[in-house]
Amino acid sequence: MAAQMPFLYDITGYHPFFVQLLCYHLYSKLDCAEWPLGKARAEAIRAFKRDAVPHFEYYWSTSSDTERRWLYNLASHQPIADGPQIRSLVDRCLVIVDPSPENEYRLFSSAFADWCLNNGLQTDHYSVTRVSQREHLMELRRMLSTRFNEGELRSLCFDLNVDYGDLPGEGKAAKARELVDHLGRRNRIPELLELCKKQRPDISWDVEN
Repeated sequence: MAAQMPFLYDITGYHPFFVQLLCYHLYSKLDCAEWPLGKARAEAIRAFKRDAVPHFEYYWSTSSDTERRWLYNLASHQPIADGPQIRSLVDRCLVIVDPSPENEYRLFSSAFADWCLNNGLQTDHYSVTRVSQREHLMELRRMLSTRFNEGELRSLCFDLNVDYGDLPGEGKAAKARELVDHLGRRNRIPELLELCKKQRPDISWDVEN
């Protein structure tokens, strides 16, 4: 396993969710006895990139135009100078400092870099404005507060490893608002939507589109 750590780090950046996702696909492909290691690994990466797309889309859609240009430039290995925008991307864990003698900035995941190059600037869908993004989050908060009772909202928080009691405010509406804000700051809205779709499959949760 130790020999695979550089590979895991390159693809996932040690992001807990992406590590879990990649390892799931690796183990499922390695269970196919007739597949050699190289083919199993290639298939696992292909499946990982497919499942990671909604998360990459969310990271892109919640970035400003300037941040998107910086993400694209980093993906294409263009030199980047230090500044507030790059530090904002570092704070969001989308950009890291490469542990090399040059200490250069790079995207947290090579899979995310590939996505930025192939999809980032070419797709009109990602020209989501800040105003519309806020509207989407407001709709998500409303749906949580109206479609879940307090017990179900607590269970949702538990599944997301968020302490319901630590969320500021009193009452279900306030907790729903703070939960969405908490997850939004950590780029975890896609995880919330996946759980909502499983627990309320009769409702359209495509509020991020």
